[in-house]
Amino acid sequence: MARQSNKITVLLIVLAVSVRLVLYFAFNNVFAYEKTGSVQGFIDYHLIANNLIKTGEFTVQTGLPYAGVAPAYPYLLALIYTIFGQGSLQAVLLNAACDALTIWLLIAIARRIMPRGEIVGPLAALFFAVYPYFVFQSLTVIDTPLFTMVQFAFLYVMVLLAQRATFDRATWLLIAVGGVVLGIVALTRPLGVMLGAAAFLWFFVRDVRSSFTRLIPVAIIAALALIPWDIRNYQVFHRFVNIGTHAGMNFWFGNSQYVIPYFSAGYHTQWATPEQPPEPLSPPDMDTYMMNLGMKYLRENPDKIPELLWVKFVAYWGVGIFPSKNPVSGEVPIVDYQGVPTASTDAQGNLQVTGVPTNDPLNAYSEPLFDRIGRIAQVVYFGGLLILGLIGVVLTRRQWRDVSLLWFVQIVMTVMYVVFSGPTTRYRVPTDPLLFLFSAVTVVMVWEALHQRRQPTAINVVTR
Repeated sequence: MARQSNKITVLLIVLAVSVRLVLYFAFNNVFAYEKTGSVQGFIDYHLIANNLIKTGEFTVQTGLPYAGVAPAYPYLLALIYTIFGQGSLQAVLLNAACDALTIWLLIAIARRIMPRGEIVGPLAALFFAVYPYFVFQSLTVIDTPLFTMVQFAFLYVMVLLAQRATFDRATWLLIAVGGVVLGIVALTRPLGVMLGAAAFLWFFVRDVRSSFTRLIPVAIIAALALIPWDIRNYQVFHRFVNIGTHAGMNFWFGNSQYVIPYFSAGYHTQWATPEQPPEPLSPPDMDTYMMNLGMKYLRENPDKIPELLWVKFVAYWGVGIFPSKNPVSGEVPIVDYQGVPTASTDAQGNLQVTGVPTNDPLNAYSEPLFDRIGRIAQVVYFGGLLILGLIGVVLTRRQWRDVSLLWFVQIVMTVMYVVFSGPTTRYRVPTDPLLFLFSAVTVVMVWEALHQRRQPTAINVVTR
């Protein structure tokens, strides 16, 4: 049985990697930045990786202090570039390797906490392996695959830790590993540290005492894991900077006068222009300034908060891809790359964002393949699995002590992104495979119920 299960896992990994490679080569004219000159994903990761290789400096522009992104993915990308050479294929293979580990972890978690986990796990992994939007993410230079993998690694360690009956050496080893992995999660995406809160809630409803005795050491070790990077930041900025200087901007993206009109129109607020400070600020000071701008808006507009939260919740959990609109090339400039964006409205008064330069990688997403077919595929695929997943939550209610870990992860991450940030679909997809576990439960239970109905009824013949 174990051998057959391992074969299924290997087949699923081969399927996932194959799908990614086939699509990468099929759409080489989009994803191969060597040919296009445009890096799909987030170009800063690519620039930082190159600077790490050339100068050893973690920065986008040589000589300028920088901590605008978390360090884990750029360092890993630089390592891959150093060993295998620079190229878009190397980045795709890195992401595919992370996805392969995610599949293994998803199956391992399912076996330990899900009903019929030996079937549910591989089925959920299949849903993940060919998930259109996640496959697309894996073809770009982005941290999503790495974050998903380290997130699942932490959850798996927490499952193992919860199932330890005694407080022995193995338990302490899991605590240490869990703390280090949670630290890596935070160094990949800082809000990911809230997985620790989800784990705490899960331990708490299972055993109040263990939630403190086991997870407080995990939290301490995770905090210690951040110290080397925070020391680097202190050396660069001569002040304490925890992980990065992007919290303020992310907070403003989700809490400003632009959020409701932009999100309602389908755009993200990254295309809006914040009120500029009276004088140039250092990155840490600019981070504080942007955070204060967001807080100021909330203080002055408490009546807007319910609608603000609602439009962000819809953006985060909508079955389609958010942002549903991206700026396109046009006569009205929206961004001149010196930080002076503008916006306009059409004849009907609808917000329009246009003017992206013709060589901008964003323009690829306005092509029919991505803007129409891709978005329709996401609605059908994720929408169907979301419905099945919600049914699965109900079907597994009796196993709530085990499966509630998945509830708490979704709840905590939703609250953090909706309250703190300006969420997009990209921020939610790392937790989608957890939803797919419930989707798989529904499929398995329905299949088994139908199979039982088809079985012939045994007739007992009594002879005298």
